[in-house]
Amino acid sequence: MGHTLGASGALELIASLLMMRSGKIYPTKNLECVADDCQGIWHVQKMLERSIDYIIKNAFALAV
Repeated sequence: MGHTLGASGALELIASLLMMRSGKIYPTKNLECVADDCQGIWHVQKMLERSIDYIIKNAFALAV
């Protein structure tokens, strides 16, 4: 889809709400190997089925 500029925050919100509704957490696409300096962060590498009660989402936009 590429970068959607101003629409990216809305698309992220829609995807997050759909994951909440379906109870599925989708993995980060193409994440096969986590760098050593990022090992302390929980990365979703396979789809998980869980009840999702809340989300936190940041949308910092594209600075030009």
